[in-house]
Amino acid sequence: MANMTSEEPASFQNVPIDTAILCPESLEHFKIDKHGKVKVPRRLIHCSDGILEEYSTDEEEEEPPPPPVDVSKLTWPSYLWYQTLQTAFGGLAVCDYLGEKLAYIFGITSPKYQYAIDEIQRMEDEEQEDADLEAEERSAEDEFVRKVTGATTATVDDVTVKDPKSNIQ
Repeated sequence: MANMTSEEPASFQNVPIDTAILCPESLEHFKIDKHGKVKVPRRLIHCSDGILEEYSTDEEEEEPPPPPVDVSKLTWPSYLWYQTLQTAFGGLAVCDYLGEKLAYIFGITSPKYQYAIDEIQRMEDEEQEDADLEAEERSAEDEFVRKVTGATTATVDDVTVKDPKSNIQ
C-alpha cells in the first residue's frame, strides 16, 4: 500500500490495516490482520441492521480425530478400561435413541405449556369471530335502514335520539 498512485480512489489511501474491506469486483469479504495476513470470514450472518462477519480463530479450529486404538497392543487393564468406555458410550447412544422414540410414541414431545398456548389461540379466534359477527350485524342493520328510509347512504353509529320532554339525551 506504500506505492499508491494518484489514480486510486482517495478512500483506499488511509484505510487502517485492521479493518474489514468489501471488494466490489467479487463482493468478497476479507480482513487484513496486524501481520498483513488476509483472513476470509468463516460465515456471513445477514441481520436486519447489516452483515455480521464471523472469522475463525486459532482456538476454534478443529483438532484432527485421534488415531484409532490398536487393541492388540494394550495391556489387560488398559484393554478392560477401553472396552468399558466403548460399552458405556454405546449404551448411552442406544438410550438416547430409544428415549427419543419412546417420547414420540407416548406423545410427550409437545411443549410444556402447550395447553396455555392453545387456550390463548382459542380465545383470540373467538374474539375474531365475535368481531366478524358484529361487523356483519352492523352491515345488515345499515342495509335495513337504507331499505326502510330509501336513503342511499346512512350510518347508525352517529345517531342521537333526544326526548323532546326532557333534557336527557
